Amino acid sequence: MLQSGFLTARGENMFQRLSFQKKIFYMASIFFICTALGMSIIFYVYTYGKNAKDIEKFYIQTNQTIASDMDYLLADMEKLTTQLVANETVQDVFLEAEKDTAFGRLYFDHNIEQKARLQKECIALNTPIDNKGIINIYRSPNLFFTNNIGREIPERIQARLRDCFEFKNVENGESRVIFVGPHEDPWQLSRDGSLFISILRPLVATYSGRNTVATIEMSESYTKIEEICRLSEQFKELELLILDSESGETIYPCGGCGAETAEYYLQFKDLAEDRMERIESFDGRNMMLNVQRNERSGWVVFAMQPVEAYNQPLTSMTALLLCLFLVFALGMLFAIFYATNKLTMPIRDLKRAVRSVTLEDIDIHMDNSANNEIASLQQVFSEILGRLRASANELALSQSAEYEAKIMALQAQINPHFLYNSLMAISAAGMENGNKKVELMCGQLSELFRYAANELRNVTIGVELDNVRVYLEFMKWRYLDTVEYIVDVDDRIRDVMIPKLLFQPVVENCFVHAFHSILPPLRIHIHGEIRGGRWIVEIRDNGAGVSEEEMRRLETLKNNVETDLSRKSFGGHLEIGGKALINIFARLYLLYGDSTVFAMENREGAGFCVTLGGTWEEHAP
Repeated sequence: MLQSGFLTARGENMFQRLSFQKKIFYMASIFFICTALGMSIIFYVYTYGKNAKDIEKFYIQTNQTIASDMDYLLADMEKLTTQLVANETVQDVFLEAEKDTAFGRLYFDHNIEQKARLQKECIALNTPIDNKGIINIYRSPNLFFTNNIGREIPERIQARLRDCFEFKNVENGESRVIFVGPHEDPWQLSRDGSLFISILRPLVATYSGRNTVATIEMSESYTKIEEICRLSEQFKELELLILDSESGETIYPCGGCGAETAEYYLQFKDLAEDRMERIESFDGRNMMLNVQRNERSGWVVFAMQPVEAYNQPLTSMTALLLCLFLVFALGMLFAIFYATNKLTMPIRDLKRAVRSVTLEDIDIHMDNSANNEIASLQQVFSEILGRLRASANELALSQSAEYEAKIMALQAQINPHFLYNSLMAISAAGMENGNKKVELMCGQLSELFRYAANELRNVTIGVELDNVRVYLEFMKWRYLDTVEYIVDVDDRIRDVMIPKLLFQPVVENCFVHAFHSILPPLRIHIHGEIRGGRWIVEIRDNGAGVSEEEMRRLETLKNNVETDLSRKSFGGHLEIGGKALINIFARLYLLYGDSTVFAMENREGAGFCVTLGGTWEEHAP
């Protein structure tokens, strides 16, 4: 049992390792072979049974035809003798002949008129056109008539009359008929040694006393039996045997079997006439036998054929059907292989195409002849690959941004503890010397370092603005009263989440780029509001603005970065080190996507303005 389970598991594993096309081919082939084999067996059983019945019916009908033709021959002979018995002239002639006492000579040799009368009646009943055979009417010791005129030899006939068979008077005037098998002519009317079959019946004087006045003998040439039985010669190895069931005499073939053989076959005389039975022949062969009985004569027709020859049509049919099944099965297997190969070819093409896909080239290149299902599958794969690439790019971009942020944080922190300790030392020194300014600047700078160094990535607008105020107050120590700033922001947007250090770099740019070419006062205005479903923060200065060339360069860089971020791909456009405004835009776009608001413009007489914004959703208090 364990070995059987192992073999089953091994077979399943082998099947799993097959290609998709081979799996379909094997499954379709097994299904077809099983279906075709089942249908072929059903068809074969039906056809075999039908053909077997047809063959049996054919041989039975052949034997019935032989028996029927023989019965027709005997019936015709019996009919003619019946007509002779009923003929009044024939009866009168033989009644008159009984009175003749001259036994030393044949009666009709010296009574020509009487012979002529009989001849006339025989011609009327047995015309030359429908000649049924030889008619002899006789009675010992000197009455003998034949319609075969001119062939009598008186001495031989007189000798034969002394010991020939004769009917005597029968009780109740009944008569019977005797059928005699093949024999030579006992009257020697035929001098060529021909064989005959005969029928004997009494000539009864039905018109006078119903006494038996003579014996009628009707003889036919044995060749007629041979002609009837010649039908069997059309069939290969068909053997025909006709026996007299009462005497055991062989009727056909004449002299063809001995008494023991006849006795052996007569034991089968009572078999059913409508079936072929399997028997063992006298010489030990397996034979198929059909028996037909002739009730008129008691003759039995045995039609026999060797089992091999009898089954030859069935054997040939079986071989033909087997060959046809094999040819058809091979043809269908080839067709299944061709069909499965054609059906799975697009899948193999898709497999090869998918293997050639990279993140840089996610297009699945296939033949346009692919069917609709494969085209749909190709589209789905393309969509999946697109999403995978987008996810990979987004992940990589996120990792890159995180890495960059960590580097920037490390650079900003340098060593927070060292900076904090240093600033605290400077602040303590300022306090000891009574320098309040140094103490305040150290405290403000410490707050700026602490805000930049914390691990938060996103903060609220309120927290970011508080950090901006600290930065502006710190910068006022340097620029003194020349710096003026206004922070005018709607309280509803103070809780909106934004990337950390989003506003401070813009304010820092005012000191770095905007105020170096103007005279005081230096003004910075930070305005925040809700506009068109978005939060908006504008940072304006009263500086000299940005040159047109620099503005175009910033816009181009911003557009390139936006394109790469929208496609979630990498490229040189994201290398934006040193471009604080583009860095701000990139971080804001990663958070808000297409809802990002970012604009740069020179306002005539009002300096440079940077507008930032994103989606705003009102929250219940």
